[in-house]
Amino acid sequence: MMTTQRLLKRIHILGTAWFTCCAAALLVISLRQAGFRWWVIFSISGYSAVLFAFLLTFYLFALYRGVARAQYAQEHPLSTSPAYLFFYDSAPFWGAVAGLFCSFDIPDWTLSARMVAEGTLGMTFMTWVILDSVVGGVE
Repeated sequence: MMTTQRLLKRIHILGTAWFTCCAAALLVISLRQAGFRWWVIFSISGYSAVLFAFLLTFYLFALYRGVARAQYAQEHPLSTSPAYLFFYDSAPFWGAVAGLFCSFDIPDWTLSARMVAEGTLGMTFMTWVILDSVVGGVE
């Protein structure tokens, strides 16, 4: 049987991967709407280098948060509780669900997919950057 900590780490990795895919999709959509051609978007020396640096930095932050979590159990009882960790780790998926609910009446599937990606980014940012900082400050 899978332990709770192992399950939370898997959810965290999947959530980080989902967030990364949504961020990349929104970046490509934005650049296409701005009129850039595909060869500019996926150029190694162009915008993909910035995207790669952003994703690497974000992944390292998420990885550090997942690894460092076990070290703070005595000092931070709220942010290391199983309920908070589940919410924190599954935040990208909650944002996707919120974006999906907001896009029910929209017949265009590309706009719906964009709303799901924007919901993912919004919820993840609010949880991982804003809420986690506030909770850490309170503790």
